[in-house]
Amino acid sequence: MDDRSKYLYVCDTLADMNDVDGFLGVITRSCLDEYVRDNDARTIPIVHSVGHVDHLVDDDIVAINSRSGMVRTLFRPQSNNNALFLTERCNNNCLMCSQPPRNDRDEEFLGMALRLVGMIPQDTANIAITGGEPTLLGNGLLDVISDCKTQLPNTNITILTNGRMFYYRSYVKRLSDIEHPHLMLAIPLYSDVPEQHNQIVRSEEAFQQSVLGIYNLGAHNQDIEVRIVLHALNFKRLPHLCEFIYRNLPFISHVAIMGMEVTGYARKNLGQLWIEPYDYSGQLVEGVEFLATRGMNVSIYNTPLCILPEPVWKYARQSISDWKTIYLEECSKCQVKDKCGGLFQTSGQKYSQHIHAVLS
Repeated sequence: MDDRSKYLYVCDTLADMNDVDGFLGVITRSCLDEYVRDNDARTIPIVHSVGHVDHLVDDDIVAINSRSGMVRTLFRPQSNNNALFLTERCNNNCLMCSQPPRNDRDEEFLGMALRLVGMIPQDTANIAITGGEPTLLGNGLLDVISDCKTQLPNTNITILTNGRMFYYRSYVKRLSDIEHPHLMLAIPLYSDVPEQHNQIVRSEEAFQQSVLGIYNLGAHNQDIEVRIVLHALNFKRLPHLCEFIYRNLPFISHVAIMGMEVTGYARKNLGQLWIEPYDYSGQLVEGVEFLATRGMNVSIYNTPLCILPEPVWKYARQSISDWKTIYLEECSKCQVKDKCGGLFQTSGQKYSQHIHAVLS
């Protein structure tokens, strides 16, 4: 290690203070009393009495709250699911939002993201930009994208956005002027019927603004992914939505049709949202095959193979973030487990009743 002053020393037991000389700080499971008893006059910052440190590995980038002692992992080099979190605000209020919006702390998140971009290794393959709704930061988001282009020139950037700010052509022009070569905008559409989409996101004008935003992005040759989360309110119209996308948005790069994560608002509104995923497999197959046979790039996210008809397995992706992915005990016997994306750990015990081991 060339320069200890850039790194934290992480240990279960802080036994010898000589070990930590020169480090930026210390994270340890040892309690403060031990530190006070054994410490000499050195003033190195120490986060002590943490529950566990096993999840921290070399070259992780972490943030430490000096008031609470909370340690938050911001970047893990061994993961392909790292993200820059920019805001907790959102101008939608989706019934199934996994992270309900809040109205504070933008400056803290933006400043942390801008600093983090300069610390991430340049060989990182993928980074997501997420919130909340990142476009609500206006120029702040554009600053992050511009920094990513400079600091991470070969990294694929996916922005998770509702797309409504791209209704404004001047904002799309400023985004396009950055000329990021590896930028994807991932925008949700939940129905081909404007009123139904607006009901799901609980915001008037949302459908019009998102669709016109997609058109404006397309006019500037930006890569666009349309995302569809399936639940009880919209699954019946999935084939119609796929036809709407094919006929009206043929220039988009990718369509992702995905299962619902049962947390946040989705758990709160489960009574009106839940449908057994196995029961919408007919509409899912029809929608996927409609798009695929017409040459559109389509994938299935967040859905285990055992509840999908085998003809559409080839469209299923391992899309759940690695730290959220679990497999049930039943899955240990499954012969296609290594190809299956698993389940959301965050969904608690709310899983399909049709989960089973595939044995042949």
